[in-house]
Amino acid sequence: MSSWLRLVLNQLFQIFQELKMQLKETKGNQKKEMELTNQIFQAYSKFCYDSAKVYLDRTKDIVCKMNDDSLRIAMDMQMAFYYSSAGSFVEALNIVSQIDEAQVPTGLLPSYYDTMRAVYVEVGNSLQKQDLRQSYLKKSGDYRMKLMQVCDSSSLNIIKLLENRARYEQDFEKALQ
Repeated sequence: MSSWLRLVLNQLFQIFQELKMQLKETKGNQKKEMELTNQIFQAYSKFCYDSAKVYLDRTKDIVCKMNDDSLRIAMDMQMAFYYSSAGSFVEALNIVSQIDEAQVPTGLLPSYYDTMRAVYVEVGNSLQKQDLRQSYLKKSGDYRMKLMQVCDSSSLNIIKLLENRARYEQDFEKALQ
């Protein structure tokens, strides 16, 4: 193993240890515990699926105890996005099918539409059967349009969506603008 990689891994290990120590000190403070378990999840999610899932589930348990619908919806979206990114499409679809768009707070709508778009595009791109694939990709496109309607026209999400659409349509000059 190279010395650079060893250094990076040691730094990551120290970060995890520090977060886990802080987590032990948060007993009774659900909000802080939720924030720390979510930070640990985010850090693990980049390279260690099993450990990330442990902290994702732990964060979900804490959120459920807090009886906050906005947090619960945000957590469901995070779980759906994570599962679809990890290739666990059935789990992702089960979660998104249980989120009622009418119950999503206005402030979470951009995240909701982006999560739905991401889940449906991941599922659609994984399918071999053309008609089913097109159905999921159409749903993804519908959510992309809804996202574009609720985001500021200068937001990073809009810019990425327009770039992706241009690339998908193979208009590479437009995608590079």
